[in-house]
Amino acid sequence: MKALATALFGLLLAACGGNDSAATVPDSAAFDRCDGVDVSVFAPGLSFATTDGLFTVTFRSASPAPPARGDNAWTVALSDASGAALGGATLTITPTMPTHGHGTSPPRFSAVAGSEDGVYDIPPMDLFMPGPWRNLFTISAGDERDTGEVWFCIPR
Repeated sequence: MKALATALFGLLLAACGGNDSAATVPDSAAFDRCDGVDVSVFAPGLSFATTDGLFTVTFRSASPAPPARGDNAWTVALSDASGAALGGATLTITPTMPTHGHGTSPPRFSAVAGSEDGVYDIPPMDLFMPGPWRNLFTISAGDERDTGEVWFCIPR
């Protein structure tokens, strides 16, 4: 009987509505598995510099946006240290889940090399599990090579 009363009370509270702002609060439980990991929040224009500052990666788009469980395709723009568009580079992305000790299959994804305008399309990568994904970007242009990373939290 107590369980029935508790269930009815819960239904009554839900039906009453009250403060509609609660509906706009994201479900924090979806990000529980990323607690303690410094993840980026995706938005077009999100950018990061590589480790030695040789290159900058700027996200133009993602499909889906933000990155989600399943296949993810990205379009990024590369620039050099002076901010000029970086055409003709080789870009490889290696997505891994360090907290689980695995990556994806195949383990690396290469963008189309030789883009003259500095915009590169990354083919779909299967981010198949919820949690933090480390995406290591390796960029080679001429004699220069550098790496950088961005972390995304894939919700349940």
